[in-house]
Amino acid sequence: MTVTKIAKYRKESIEEIRATKKVKKAIVKREVEKTSQTLPALIGALFGTGDISPPASMREYLELYTSMVWIYSGVFAIASAATPVPLLLFRRTKGGKEEIHEHQVIDFLRNPNPMMSWRDLLEATIIYNELAGEEFWEITYNKLLLPQEVWPLKPSRISINTSRDRKRITSYTFKIGSYKIKFDPKYIIQFKNFAPNDDWHGQSSLQAAVNSILTEQYAMSYNKRFFKQGATPTGVLETDRMPSGPELKRLRADWERRFTGEEGAYRTPILPRGMKYNPISPAARDMEFIMLRRFNREEILSALGVPPVKVGLLDYAKYASYELQELAFYRDTVVPKLQKVESVLNHNLIPLFGDKSLFVEFDVEQYIRGDPTRVSEMRNRQIEHAVRTPNEVRALMG
Repeated sequence: MTVTKIAKYRKESIEEIRATKKVKKAIVKREVEKTSQTLPALIGALFGTGDISPPASMREYLELYTSMVWIYSGVFAIASAATPVPLLLFRRTKGGKEEIHEHQVIDFLRNPNPMMSWRDLLEATIIYNELAGEEFWEITYNKLLLPQEVWPLKPSRISINTSRDRKRITSYTFKIGSYKIKFDPKYIIQFKNFAPNDDWHGQSSLQAAVNSILTEQYAMSYNKRFFKQGATPTGVLETDRMPSGPELKRLRADWERRFTGEEGAYRTPILPRGMKYNPISPAARDMEFIMLRRFNREEILSALGVPPVKVGLLDYAKYASYELQELAFYRDTVVPKLQKVESVLNHNLIPLFGDKSLFVEFDVEQYIRGDPTRVSEMRNRQIEHAVRTPNEVRALMG
């Protein structure tokens, strides 16, 4: 079967299939200890016959990114704001810390795997974590038992296996189609939001707005059916005389032919002599529908912690309020999410390199620089926790 036929059968791009074939060949040549265990399964599923059957609820949350504009805009705003932030490596010293510019940790994070950059990996991690409430990394090791590569895993393909007493994780199972791979916990790093109703999985940022999401889906479906089946004209023509049966039948057929469906939206009907045109003003129900969609939008963005200006809604954004919204977005949404990623890396990944003095930090100072009080509080905490010395803080403050 030619590449073109495969692409048509699988509904995949020719470029993706060619790239996948190259990856498949490359995997054969790679050493076993450097190879991702999930990548061969992904390739096998692409050319195999099994369908992906992830948990319905998580799958639906992931699919919202491709089907609902405000979810895509909000989640993308977070990811695109977070990925440019530099991740720095430090070593703890008696006087505080020192930045390290050359180290295998830096090389590892800069090139996490042959198919992704660090920004690609961070973007996938943040987007999955926002949509599904969690994300998993597969860690591969070299002959020295040091981390060699990291591969992000789609969270809907991962299940967590626990001990009988439910006190610890015994393994992770990756499933795609008919392929199943069981991982020892040392090969998996999990990022997750806190979930009060689940001991092991995270809660999607969108879960609190589920009612607004469902309402918005119904509204979108209604709008689609409205323009497809029953568009309304901007006015009607009235007459004092009663049309005859055949004339009324003809008028009705003509009306349905001309003024229903998306092509008939907002056309003005022309009817026989003696009729007058009366415009139709927006009904109260229509205005309530518009307000409902605005409420849905605001609640979805609120659940994500994204202000309107970050998704292009500038109706109420003057220059001063724009700056405040943007500062609040970075300070209250982006920075805490990056610090959560940072803490997982320092707890689960960096110790694997065998040096307990190493740790990473996102350089988030630029995001809160506009708030002198916040900067001052941060500097004081750095001194208190021996992250920076008083002299270093003075130097930073000029």
